[in-house]
Amino acid sequence: MTPEKQIKKLLHETSPGRTLFYAFVLILMVLLAIMVRLYAIEPLVLNDASMYPLIPEGKRVWVCKLPYCIEKVKKGDILLVKRPGGEFQLRRIKAGPGDTLEIEAGDQEGAFIATRKFYIPKAGDTLFLNRLNDVSFDYASNLLREQEGIRKFRVEASLWQGNHELSLDRVGRTRIGARPVGLREVHGLPWQELYLIQLQIQREEPGSNRIQIRRQLFSTKDSSELKSFVVKEDCYFLTCSKRSRCPDSRELGFFTQSQILGRLIQKPAFFPF
Repeated sequence: MTPEKQIKKLLHETSPGRTLFYAFVLILMVLLAIMVRLYAIEPLVLNDASMYPLIPEGKRVWVCKLPYCIEKVKKGDILLVKRPGGEFQLRRIKAGPGDTLEIEAGDQEGAFIATRKFYIPKAGDTLFLNRLNDVSFDYASNLLREQEGIRKFRVEASLWQGNHELSLDRVGRTRIGARPVGLREVHGLPWQELYLIQLQIQREEPGSNRIQIRRQLFSTKDSSELKSFVVKEDCYFLTCSKRSRCPDSRELGFFTQSQILGRLIQKPAFFPF
């Protein structure tokens, strides 16, 4: 190459226009990396042992937030979720929309004190409240409150022996742990505590008919009974894997599609950090 061509090439490579072009490309790459970091793929460090041994405490994981990752989830996937007013959580899909799940008594370190089978609703399903068992009623009422608002409905409990209604005052003579059960609180107790109350009354009441606490939902606006409702979103039953108790669907109920923020993935090879 002649000296004149070398000089021209050097001038071209160091020209302000070319420098600005390189600077523009560099800035564009930085902005792209920031966009990917904020809106597409996010590294997280798990600060508890709720997913041990799948994810040890302190381990960095990678979460894909793209619509494709959120919509294409399946049983066994680990999701980043957030419940209204709650913390971000990593939880694993145990069952998805349309599945029927059975959890045996004593499973998951005694999370359920009695074996129960229940259905995981999908968008468009109609749930008839009087056809649900006790755990399904809990999950359905929680779901309805999230859909429509927590102040729009109230639960009323009644005590039955077979087809004969008993006075709810009988509940006041039962105990949960070391304390007596208040008549007002019985309407808001979860199914497992109601189950223990039923067992206590069953032991003391004569007759072979089963003792049952039935619950109904009523509108706080006009006191009309709500007998059914349509599920607006696909639902998921998510669990943690910690040996001791940690908040998941067993306690909190179903997680809905809109509460899924991302899905756990392998670290992308192209990611710079």
